[in-house]
Amino acid sequence: MRTWGTLLVTMAVLLAAEARGAELRVPESYATIGEALESAAPGDQILVGPGTYTGPSNAWVIVDSSVSIRATGGAAVTHWQCDLPGFPTIYVRNGASPTIEGFHFTGCDSMSGGAVQVVDGSPLFVNCEFTGNRAQAGGAIHVGAPGAPASVRVYNSVFHDNEATNSGAAIHVEAGEAHATNCTFLDNPVEGGAAGTVAVADQGLVELVNVILWDTQATPVAHVRMLGAGAEVTTRYSDVRGGNAAYVGNATAVATATDNAHDVQNLDVDPVFQAAGEGRVHLQPDSPCRDSGEPGSTPDINGTPADRGAFPFWHAYCGNAYLDANEQCDDGNLTPADGCESTCLLHDRDNDGAPDEADNCGDAPNPGQEDQDSDRAGDVCDDDRDGDGHPNAQDNCPTVNNPAQEDRDEDGVGLGCDDDGDPRDEGLGGGGALGGCTAAPPEWCAGMLLLALLRRRAR
Repeated sequence: MRTWGTLLVTMAVLLAAEARGAELRVPESYATIGEALESAAPGDQILVGPGTYTGPSNAWVIVDSSVSIRATGGAAVTHWQCDLPGFPTIYVRNGASPTIEGFHFTGCDSMSGGAVQVVDGSPLFVNCEFTGNRAQAGGAIHVGAPGAPASVRVYNSVFHDNEATNSGAAIHVEAGEAHATNCTFLDNPVEGGAAGTVAVADQGLVELVNVILWDTQATPVAHVRMLGAGAEVTTRYSDVRGGNAAYVGNATAVATATDNAHDVQNLDVDPVFQAAGEGRVHLQPDSPCRDSGEPGSTPDINGTPADRGAFPFWHAYCGNAYLDANEQCDDGNLTPADGCESTCLLHDRDNDGAPDEADNCGDAPNPGQEDQDSDRAGDVCDDDRDGDGHPNAQDNCPTVNNPAQEDRDEDGVGLGCDDDGDPRDEGLGGGGALGGCTAAPPEWCAGMLLLALLRRRAR
């Protein structure tokens, strides 16, 4: 009965593992993201370590299965960078619905969708940053084609300094849908001053919830361009610079979009970023976007009501790659033991789990914090670990306190460390055959030494 029970449990574990899919790691197991994708099956998870990913098999990656691609260190340290002019980084097709999380897409330049082109599918992007990408339409993301609708969902992501030569400096929806929730769009220009941070064609729909559409120009730019009477845009609980004037294009579509916008608590006020001119879009304490997101939205990380924009306000927002108040470090992620702890309050430069403030040897890993002589210098970096006044390199017994450097059999190994069988050293130190005598009463050591001598005579 027990054998069958064990077998059933084993089968259940295997089935659960299969249901979760395999984990493919880049660059540990696969040199490039493209190579991992070629080996991945639907449901698999590709885990990408920090670094810059460019070159063959990283640029113009075709995604045609529903996999998860996640940057383990986040967008601050994981850059997916193009180097093939005319091609996007990611090309989604065949109805795929991948989840792509934690990447920084930059330096892409193509005709449609600088970083991402969705031809047939419905990808989800989470916690990503799109900066410095360029295209004729859809500087960062292009969705669908005439008669071939597609969709994209983007959560908690930033679009900054992307550009289009025609329309949609950040997102262009040719056919299908784009849903952006808790995203921040800042300074995404269209060449020649034409309108459209977000552009939607006659067959398209765009939904903007808890977003910030902003620019640092002297005169506000138009952020939403509607290219046909059938274009639909819904904006809820967002902060859009210019208000109604931010919507341009087909008069019928614009009228519908702006009428709807009046009813759902949209703002046209400075969001009060940390440093908008530098692209730092984290909210300051006095931001009107704090706690003013759509009711029912997922609460912020600190438990308060949802904010508007990609980064919720937190007095010390750990993981934003900026040194906020009360932080000692911030490397842009919440990964523990990577040099900057997940709380951003404890730095652990040797990655041994002991924060620098309490580490007795900050530059050498020693998880156990061993300190034999209790001098607050860990054994791994203490040049006199037994505290007997003799440096380790010159100490004839560096692990046992022996100030006199006794060596009765004169073999260069001091009392307590000599285990060569010579009774003259036996029993007089922690490492000898009888061990521990230096800390024991003299009469006990004498008796043990006599016993050792008798045993030797008997051999």
